[in-house]
Amino acid sequence: MNINGLLRNSIIGLLFLVLVIPLVVSGSMFFPFIAGKGFLFRTIIEIALALYLALVIRDRSYIPRKSAITWSLISFLVVMAVATILSENPFKSFWSNYERMEGYVTMLHLGAYFLVLAGVFTRDLWRSLLNTSLAASVIIGGYAFMSDRFGENILGRIQGTFGNSTYLGVYALLHVFIAAFLALRLVEYRGSFKKSWTPVAIYTLLAIFNTYIMYSTGTRGSFVGLVAGALVTTILIAIFERTRPQMRKIAVGVCIAVVLVIIGLGSAKETPFVQSSPILSRFSSLITLDVASLLENQGHARSLIWGMAWEGFKDRPIFGWGQESFNYVFAEHYNPEMYDQEQWFDRSHNVFFDWMIAGGALGLLSYLSLFVSIIYLIWRKPQHEDESWSVAEKSVLTGLLAAYFVHNIFVFDNLPSYILFFMLLAYVHQRSTVHGTHTKHIPLITSEVTQNVLIGVVGVLVISSLYVGVYVPYMQNIYLINALKANAGVNEQGGALVEAEKGSQILKYLQKAASKNAFGKYEVRERIAELGASVVTNPTNAGEVAEGYEQLLRSEYAKQFTETPNDPRPYMFYGAYLSQTSRTDEAIEAFKKTIELSPNKQQFLLQLAVAYFSNKDFAPALSNAKKAYELDKSNKEALAIYAVILVYAKDVKTADAVIAEGLANGIDVTEDPRFVQALLDTKNFTKLIAFVKQKVAANPNDPQTLVSAAAVYLKAGDRISAIQSLRKAIELEPRFKTQGEEYIRIIQAGGDPSETQN
Repeated sequence: MNINGLLRNSIIGLLFLVLVIPLVVSGSMFFPFIAGKGFLFRTIIEIALALYLALVIRDRSYIPRKSAITWSLISFLVVMAVATILSENPFKSFWSNYERMEGYVTMLHLGAYFLVLAGVFTRDLWRSLLNTSLAASVIIGGYAFMSDRFGENILGRIQGTFGNSTYLGVYALLHVFIAAFLALRLVEYRGSFKKSWTPVAIYTLLAIFNTYIMYSTGTRGSFVGLVAGALVTTILIAIFERTRPQMRKIAVGVCIAVVLVIIGLGSAKETPFVQSSPILSRFSSLITLDVASLLENQGHARSLIWGMAWEGFKDRPIFGWGQESFNYVFAEHYNPEMYDQEQWFDRSHNVFFDWMIAGGALGLLSYLSLFVSIIYLIWRKPQHEDESWSVAEKSVLTGLLAAYFVHNIFVFDNLPSYILFFMLLAYVHQRSTVHGTHTKHIPLITSEVTQNVLIGVVGVLVISSLYVGVYVPYMQNIYLINALKANAGVNEQGGALVEAEKGSQILKYLQKAASKNAFGKYEVRERIAELGASVVTNPTNAGEVAEGYEQLLRSEYAKQFTETPNDPRPYMFYGAYLSQTSRTDEAIEAFKKTIELSPNKQQFLLQLAVAYFSNKDFAPALSNAKKAYELDKSNKEALAIYAVILVYAKDVKTADAVIAEGLANGIDVTEDPRFVQALLDTKNFTKLIAFVKQKVAANPNDPQTLVSAAAVYLKAGDRISAIQSLRKAIELEPRFKTQGEEYIRIIQAGGDPSETQN
């Protein structure tokens, strides 16, 4: 085999290896389901690209021809390059982090993946690649299914090697259509169903299997995508298929079946059978004509996030904020109604809003142009016979795109689905430009010396890129996970660490992780702050360890505030550390900065209120707690903290009004232990006993309520009422007799049971 053949075969092998990336889970890494996949993908693509460039230098026939897809992809990458440069945080926009492993660097790798696939693969190789991807989906789905069967799944929704049910859902969804495409393509190739029924039956079973896996993930976006894709596919075949009446009839039958299933599921959604199944009830809840109600209930959080995204887009409408920058939009335009949701959204849970934020109008349009160009190439009138598509092929691929598009309305993308999408882009490009591809093996550069020099330069650049972009952040990741293991009392080898060793080990690993200064540095700094209080305040740590940790934290956060001055998240972590280590005045300044950057986020206002309260500075504590409460009065935590501070500030009148307002809204903070403790600390026994009597009157036969009432009576000095409550509790719950009588004996002897318990 000549050198060109060896290069080509090596590239092909690497591109097949990409399909096993979804299987990768690295338990020894921070974000094990994400980081390992990202590092492996970047490594494979960079090596494949280096070999490909060497091949092109020796033979220019491997350069792909131009098409609508290549122009769209180039436009997309150029727009996002500008958006990255103009980003609020260009470093993060380019490199991303361990949690996502995306950023512009991944877009570049996906572009390289497209380039190499389009340049090297032939029709026979494409068939093998699609079949390999389908086989990989069976392994991945099978593993997820077996994990569920043997009890590893505790969420009711399988996730397998993806660590996220939504990621597995879209992966299985796309393979449903890949299986259907391969089946119908085989029918076209062999001329009839009769001549190909065995492999078609296998592909059908694989489509059904992936449908079941998708169903088991409980991903509603994938469910809606499957319905949309199936309807688009079957309707297109029913309309445009003229040469195969049997295929047309099957398409009509499938279309009717899909509609009937949806109608049936919608009609039966209130039945015990559907309601007893968490997944069926999830899907059935989407089948309604009351869209407003659906958005208010099932899609409430998403509709709020989409509103924030729209406001962020209006701030930067042309090139957006850069990739990995939604956190700035989320902070600036935070909607207080999000108080009971995840507090750190870094995606809008809608791919199109995500690209609108990441790249502005130009970013979104360039991303959408990828869909437009692929549909154009599939459905355009072929210029040559060898570039034509059958109606079935066109319909299934269009259905796949529709399914993927609809799914992406409700969630965000991930590396495995990106790989499949860019693989499809390359496949359609190659199928649509195969005619006229020159086969004269003419070197791009004729001088052999120049060839070798350029190939050497490519090799050096790729080795350097792998070192900077893969090895260094990989080692940073390993040091970080070792720090977390040390915090759990485990060393690198899994052996136990004694308490005296933990602090020094945590510090050592975090120092090494921070020294790498790779793209995981932001996550490293967050862990420094999270672990800091336990290390610094632990008496088993020598002064040198505590001082080293303090120096590391302050040094890293000084850099952080310089690098990301408009991100409230670092100030929150830093302020929390300062609060836990009793530097309340400094913590107050950090929390003030979080509110300056995100004025409507109750979490920040409450942190500042508590910090002021710790300093006995009631006026600003009340001011911030009141603002947090008034931003959304259904926020129970805000109401509780506001009421507690009011009690300590001895503003009884306002406290009563706030508590009454809470009760009118269905929120009772009088049961909150912090509120009860506040009344005890301020010796407001009259108010406390009044609340207790209300509780007992509302729940006269609840033993636990009576025991709680006894504790309050005792704190108020009413030992007789305390004993009476305990005796009533014993009557209602005989199993409490021994313990209750012991409590009574202690009270009669002048003691307090809560003070005698270990």
